[in-house]
Amino acid sequence: MSQSGRKFYILWVVPVFLAGLFFWGRSIKAQRTHDKSSLRTRIESLLGGSQSASLIGLGGGEGQGSISPELMYEEILEAVKAKFVDDTFSDPKVSNGSLNRMFASLNDPRSNYLDVKMRQTRMDALLGNFEGVGAVVQYTRTKKDSVDYQNLTIVAVMPGSPAEKAGLKSGDNVMDINGHGVITYGIGVDVDKIIRNNVKTDAQKREELKVLSEKYRQAYTLPKALLQMTTGAGATLNLKVTRDGKETPITVTTAKTTVDPVQYKMIGKVGYLRVLLFNGKATAAFEQALKALQAQATKGIVIDLRQNPGGVVSDNGDINGFQSAKTLLSDIAGAINAQLERKPNVHEPLKIGDGAGIKAPCIVLVDKGTSNIAEFVASTLHDTHKTKIIGARTFGDPVLQLFTLFKNGTGAELATAHFLTMAGAQWTNGIQPDVSAGDNALDQAVSALGG
Repeated sequence: MSQSGRKFYILWVVPVFLAGLFFWGRSIKAQRTHDKSSLRTRIESLLGGSQSASLIGLGGGEGQGSISPELMYEEILEAVKAKFVDDTFSDPKVSNGSLNRMFASLNDPRSNYLDVKMRQTRMDALLGNFEGVGAVVQYTRTKKDSVDYQNLTIVAVMPGSPAEKAGLKSGDNVMDINGHGVITYGIGVDVDKIIRNNVKTDAQKREELKVLSEKYRQAYTLPKALLQMTTGAGATLNLKVTRDGKETPITVTTAKTTVDPVQYKMIGKVGYLRVLLFNGKATAAFEQALKALQAQATKGIVIDLRQNPGGVVSDNGDINGFQSAKTLLSDIAGAINAQLERKPNVHEPLKIGDGAGIKAPCIVLVDKGTSNIAEFVASTLHDTHKTKIIGARTFGDPVLQLFTLFKNGTGAELATAHFLTMAGAQWTNGIQPDVSAGDNALDQAVSALGG
């Protein structure tokens, strides 16, 4: 490696490594006692058994090894407090940074630490109160040319939202916000390309490294970009998104969007039930809707799960989308014996509901915005109630997320299991419907039921 390359690594890579170590240690110190024990209790009570806790590394192992990360961290922390030139050091700031780094080290886009603001934003959205562009946005992972990417992806667009009005669609990847690129892979990839270039001179490499440094300095990290997309009202966002491999400019003005999770009506002799979100409010609403529809829907019922992003499992009943989904499955199909994957290739029985369900034939509508728990509902109804699926291939997110709150107002989302089809398969590439359809999916469903 050239002298300029070595200097760059000394000036940039070493501090980044030390910062990562610093943040990781802080995470252990800051949340070790309360958050660890409360998180274990919640996982075990929500999903059953101690396996769920060990799944995310909360079981045992204390005191193992000769090096104490806590002591290493404390030593570094005291040195930073004593020697850092600026007066901007604060324990909360460092704690948030360390927890973000700890979750980042899991290398899982569905497991994230949420500071107070993001925790509140996420809870509001789970309850149907959206800020920002009015869409469910999450991290997704892809790989291209041996480079791992984490993208900021639109999952589902809420009806009447700024996102819908601006033309954002499920599957769009946000690459730029108001001229700030979104960092989707590590700077080391670009640094390595520059350093390894044997054609350019050291002076040219230094200039390129300088430009690269400025680019990353102005770019948005994924958490900051997510915050821009999901908070506030009245801000104009000039976006660049990639859609089907092409870059598309979109301008959207943020606003507050309130979503009613359930809608229902009669279409001739066919009942129509749309579920946009799974949460406590949705449960009460669709149970009431099904009772009303069954009395009139002599031809059958259409269950519309298009643009339904799924939900989370939580000890907060208002936002527990997993319980809401299980209730809907039980109401329609009765007793179900499904399964989850808690660990790779380890399947666990999941018993849902009781009773006989409803007798009327059903059709489920899906599209690219049907994701997560909504995919689980569609797949399970297809396999147990012989329900036909009409629409487009779904998003492809089989992860069951735990949403947990901490006493200090922060929170976390953790991938705790994978959903499976009745045959024991995951749907990482989405669920292919029985009948492909676009905007006319509802008309096709009503026609198929003879309505």
